[in-house]
Amino acid sequence: MRDALLAYLTEKSHQVDQCVQNHAKEITALPCLDQGAYAYVKRGGKRLRPAVLSLCAGLLGGDKNEKAALPAAAGIELFHTWTLIHDDIIDHDDLRRGGPSVHAQARQNIKSKMPHLSLDTAAEYGIDVAILAGDLLHARAISLFTKLPKYGVSPLVTTILIDLLETRYLGRLLDGEMEDTALGLLFDCSEASLSAVKEETVLQVMAGKTSALFAYCAMAGGMIGLDSAETEHPQILALADFAENCGLAFQLQDDILGIVGNVKTLGKPIGSDIREGKKSILLVHAYQNATREERRFLSSVCGNRNAADTDVEKAANILIARKGIQYTSALAKACLEKALHSADILPDNLYKDLLMSWADMMISRNF
Repeated sequence: MRDALLAYLTEKSHQVDQCVQNHAKEITALPCLDQGAYAYVKRGGKRLRPAVLSLCAGLLGGDKNEKAALPAAAGIELFHTWTLIHDDIIDHDDLRRGGPSVHAQARQNIKSKMPHLSLDTAAEYGIDVAILAGDLLHARAISLFTKLPKYGVSPLVTTILIDLLETRYLGRLLDGEMEDTALGLLFDCSEASLSAVKEETVLQVMAGKTSALFAYCAMAGGMIGLDSAETEHPQILALADFAENCGLAFQLQDDILGIVGNVKTLGKPIGSDIREGKKSILLVHAYQNATREERRFLSSVCGNRNAADTDVEKAANILIARKGIQYTSALAKACLEKALHSADILPDNLYKDLLMSWADMMISRNF
């Protein structure tokens, strides 16, 4: 089933990319904004959210409704991508999917064209371009959703899907981003701050930043599959709960890969979470179980963007030795168990089998 899932993901990725390409010219923009908006999309990516949306549509509605979900699948990929563009600004990340982040690329481009500009001015320009490119992509994402009636989805379902995305789920995403920003800025990596960070707070951030959008994809797919505006339908709620827990497992595994992964497959520097001072579950757990000397060292390295590679490696080894990764992995598996339990009431078919394989991949992946 794993091979069948990978084949489905590849095919769905091609379909989504083609849909995005066909739609790209409907909202005109300056070249610098257009290039920034599609920079990450053109680098590939996993396309997991479009796949979840499409699989859920097929699970409840069969092949015909799985195909009808394509504009929403493409739209959700663009929606996810604009959040990444803005997220990279907030996190000061200069690398995404193996290339420069949008704001870093724009900064480099303007500095190349106008070498007399100061570094600060070029950096400000890069951030401005990235913000506007993200806004452009947001608009294009919603525009794609409006195409659903042409594919056979009722206008009422289409309207509710857009409303849910732009209110309930965007609100959750922004709340998660704000809580994450607060953790990063208001809680430094001093011993007192790291000791004060609670696991439940970190999980709330993850639920908003990552799993909420997965839950939306599943709900949207289910509604398209049934062509139903009934957001409280038991099977639709089951899909949302399933994807929510899979999303948590996905993010927990992502944090693990940020410590022990490979830069070529991950698409960002290994150890960047340590330099950023990211308050992950594995850091919180390991810190609580570290010796006093190890806590002092972690506090000196975490959040230090100029930390030496050797110090980052030593910090990572402490996280491993104090079972931060082991604990995070167990938590991811528990989330997966909850997800599978939610799926019990869903009909058995090929789409469900593929969805279960996708769920398993969330905690066994190496990308």
